Amino acid sequence: MLDCSMVAVKRPLVSVIVPTKNSAKTLPRLLESLSSQTLSEFELLAIDDESSDRTQFLLTNAGACLVVQHSDRAAARNLGAQLARGEVLVFVDSDMLLETELLAECATRIQGYDALIISEKLASPGGYLTRARGAEKLAYYRSGIYEAARCFRKSVFLSLGGYRAELVGLEDIDLMARLQDAGVRVGWTDSMLLHDEGNMSITEYLAKRRRYGRADRLFSAAHPEYWKRFRSPVDRFKLIASFSLSSGHRSTIWLLPGLVTCRTLEIFARISSWRSAR
Repeated sequence: MLDCSMVAVKRPLVSVIVPTKNSAKTLPRLLESLSSQTLSEFELLAIDDESSDRTQFLLTNAGACLVVQHSDRAAARNLGAQLARGEVLVFVDSDMLLETELLAECATRIQGYDALIISEKLASPGGYLTRARGAEKLAYYRSGIYEAARCFRKSVFLSLGGYRAELVGLEDIDLMARLQDAGVRVGWTDSMLLHDEGNMSITEYLAKRRRYGRADRLFSAAHPEYWKRFRSPVDRFKLIASFSLSSGHRSTIWLLPGLVTCRTLEIFARISSWRSAR
């Protein structure tokens, strides 16, 4: 189902693409942040995976171009890119918020680049593990590690084939590696995305990492050098520890045990998933 009857923008420069699946809990905050953007005209494309809650109602009521189709996140993003009318694509998730200048910055800064990395931080503190993950995101800020482009020239995105749907959870990092291999111009935005990760338990985090295990294996085979540089839990922990011990960030030291827990669970889930695939 394609419903664009509510869309007022005829030919936007920027198309915002959001994959959704029963996202009614977090979607209102995303839509509110979009309505507060200083860039007044943009297209909102939502690719919904047959939600059974109020997700489709909220999107239609907000004036989104709604496509209902059973698909995972990467395939949904690729479909949105194909349907987008804008020259600039911005991919966000339904549990994210945009700082008010983000879309305006994407529209202007992309003129000097082919893709833009949009850094993330937590939307709300959450539990201990969530706070630890938040410190990790800040440690990666503009490091080039574990950050991925979310804003693209449409022509460049399509020329690279978009996201690889089989890389669940790592499709954005894979595309980042391919961007670098292709030698395209990649920059950063100053504005950030705020990620609402909720209050994740150890069990939930482990289950999530196990889902990503197959993608880890495929990613390491496709980009062995990139994987060694940027997927190593040891190297990532060194970066995080250095961040926490640096001046101005020592308040995050108490989160280091949580980060050790996350990295240990990640290694365990990766080994477990790889063994089960044999």
